[in-house]
Amino acid sequence: MINCMVKDLNRTEGHQPLACILTELKDTEDSILQFQVNYALQALQYVPDDESTLQAVLRFAGGVTMGTVGVASICKLDPTNLFNSLDTLRQAAGQSYEVTKSILEAKEVSQKGCSGAMQSLLKGIRAGTRHEWYLTLLAGRMFVRDGRLADFKYTVREAHCRNKRSFQMGVCQILAEIAVDPLWDLVTRRHAVDFLGALYINNGGWKPHPDVKQWILVILAQLSGLSDAIVDAVKEHATSVLQAQNHDGIAIDPSSYPLMSRLPWPESFPLLIRAQKISYVEHDLHMLMKRRLEEAQLQIYISPMAKANLRAPDDELFPLMENVQEFLASDRQVMLILGDLGSGKSTFSRRLEHLLCTEYKRGGPIPLFINLAAIDNPQHDMVSKQLQFHNFNDDQILELKLHRQLVLICDGYDESQLMVNLHRTNSLNQPGQWNTKMIISCRTQYLGQSYLDRFRPQLTDRYKLAPQSVFQEAVIAPFSKEQIQSYIDKYVPLEPSPLCKHNYMYMLNTIPTLMDMVRNPFLLLLALEALPDIVKNTQDLSTIKIARVQLYDTFVNHWLNVNKRRLRGNTLSKEDFDVLEQLEEAGFTAMGVDYSTRLATAMYNHLKGRAIVKYVHLNDKTTWRAEFFGPDPEIRLLREASPLIRSGSYYQFLHRSMLEYFYSCTVVGSRRFESDDEHYPQSDIDSIDVQSLDPACPLFTRDLLTEPSVVQFLSERVQENPSFKTQLFNIIEGSKSDASLAMAAASSITILAKAGVVFRRHDFRGIRIPGADLSGAQFDSAQFQGADLTNVNLGMSWLRNSDFSNAHMEGVQFGELPYLEHPDGVFATCLQLV
Repeated sequence: MINCMVKDLNRTEGHQPLACILTELKDTEDSILQFQVNYALQALQYVPDDESTLQAVLRFAGGVTMGTVGVASICKLDPTNLFNSLDTLRQAAGQSYEVTKSILEAKEVSQKGCSGAMQSLLKGIRAGTRHEWYLTLLAGRMFVRDGRLADFKYTVREAHCRNKRSFQMGVCQILAEIAVDPLWDLVTRRHAVDFLGALYINNGGWKPHPDVKQWILVILAQLSGLSDAIVDAVKEHATSVLQAQNHDGIAIDPSSYPLMSRLPWPESFPLLIRAQKISYVEHDLHMLMKRRLEEAQLQIYISPMAKANLRAPDDELFPLMENVQEFLASDRQVMLILGDLGSGKSTFSRRLEHLLCTEYKRGGPIPLFINLAAIDNPQHDMVSKQLQFHNFNDDQILELKLHRQLVLICDGYDESQLMVNLHRTNSLNQPGQWNTKMIISCRTQYLGQSYLDRFRPQLTDRYKLAPQSVFQEAVIAPFSKEQIQSYIDKYVPLEPSPLCKHNYMYMLNTIPTLMDMVRNPFLLLLALEALPDIVKNTQDLSTIKIARVQLYDTFVNHWLNVNKRRLRGNTLSKEDFDVLEQLEEAGFTAMGVDYSTRLATAMYNHLKGRAIVKYVHLNDKTTWRAEFFGPDPEIRLLREASPLIRSGSYYQFLHRSMLEYFYSCTVVGSRRFESDDEHYPQSDIDSIDVQSLDPACPLFTRDLLTEPSVVQFLSERVQENPSFKTQLFNIIEGSKSDASLAMAAASSITILAKAGVVFRRHDFRGIRIPGADLSGAQFDSAQFQGADLTNVNLGMSWLRNSDFSNAHMEGVQFGELPYLEHPDGVFATCLQLV
């Protein structure tokens, strides 16, 4: 590469990967190959790259200046003064140069026209990796090239590095090339053979290394066995010199590394090509950390408190971040962070990633944030999929898999329905597999205590250890009043609002039940956004009644109106302006809600409820995605106004709960939206006919029992909408005669039960509600004769005088079984059926 004048090689994409590949060969037991590798690594440092000298010096700031280097002696290649100059460099070996820009410029001018190799000496020893033996060999080769063999001999005998194995190996190779090269006269070639013999018997003022002595014998053996292309006198001389040596039992393999007088100029550089295909892993990791820090959209953050598990007392709390850092420093391998919807799990996970990226050290554990909702089939090698997403190639992924530890921050377990049963996962913490620590966040509703009680024995069986040695839990606690106040203190300066932080706290304390509701961080954000609209024109705040779903209604209404005004304030094209006018005439807020509702339905239908959609126009313009993310002006304006966020080709709602909120709206929408649209149709959902529920809505087409958050939204609609309540009762009644309504009936009665509806003396004879969740419901004197109650959850429900005659009750759950303490053994029982 040097001889072919390769220049401007990219330092990070050429030099470092090539050095990495060469370094892989350094551990070979073949001493000759090891020398060749070391020589190539030294030479690589003198291939010009795209980094300026000043940049290199600043990158390796040191304390030795170049003012004492004998520039003229080196440039003139005076062998006597050469060693004085090299001695100065040798004393500075292992250190870097601190060179001012003016000195560098002066030196570069003085070196103009000199040999490229010697000129590069003045660039400085980078990180102490440039060795004197290579520079001396390089000077020796230049003497040989110029026919100055006496200077070459003097250099060999007087060099400070003459006892270095690599220097001795290089000298032997130069002498072998002279002996085999027909361009040299016969006398010179024989002298080269004699020089090899003298070096073997320590007649050169040096101490030959055993590997060097073997290398000399191999060279002499090869010279003795060459074809007629070499003069017989040289062959005979080499044979006699070889026979005169005491081999000391050293093995000789004349077939290894055949001699050549000179290598042909390469037409390509295979090693360089390979290096450029393999990006430097550590460099790419550094760039990933930098990119993740730059992309971080840090929200208002209040450090969460947590408790040890779901059964731990609520007053035994600890800082979650400190607990996670203790986990990372321990031998445990899995940490599960539980929390309710909107409790701040994702915000914490991203804050943790930001912290670990900031603290990342070369060779240390690699933080890798994985949004499980964005990965297809995350059960199958989700680590490789995430690294591929960050543009790591297969070779890099394999290197990380075999040699590095990763900290996996897995967010959105409940969104992907990933099986966390590690006893089934063969890709983590096994020989030859990923070495990881896993931090998994999940909603409490999806991974509760009953699951964890089954999960711990699986860990015990998998690792043959006590569960506490590999598994750790934490449950995020609701905000305290102090944390709410801290959040408001950070929120108020960011949002233009007529309200101050004192007004917010007053309203949260005065509006009934609101303070308890906003102990959830996401609901607190919605409340702060929506409060100006909620309290508008209301004199007595204590009369305001607001449920969680109404916070979402108000927030969405506020969001769409604000973004409508933003779009109108932008400089729009004539086409966009006309489309915006048409949307306003149709009711911009209603159109925006309809867009988000249809998008949520499509995400559930096509993505099984995953919260992230990828859209690449050229790939997806003929798919369902184009209906929501295509370039059509109407689609684009509604998308820009909707509560969506975009990251590259990926789109998602502001929060997972927003997706579930809009999906619930496909069953029954909000009671009303307030809008400043002149033509916006104000409606009262109480007037909707009880038979008007769409038979194609999710209540009839999807098992909503697997979506507890959607059920919760719909249960709150029951409390504000009597017509919806009536419709649900009609579906339950219809299941008596229509078996196809069983799934819808199970969801309907679950929604009613979660809404707190009392079923006292209700006639449920013959209903079909398999799998319904009726825990905590009141069924005093209810009639269930002949009903299909398969797998129904009746835990903690009130069942006094309820009649279950002839009901199908396979798998019914009543919660904790009743028991009686008795001091003596029990030998017989009697069960009386009433």
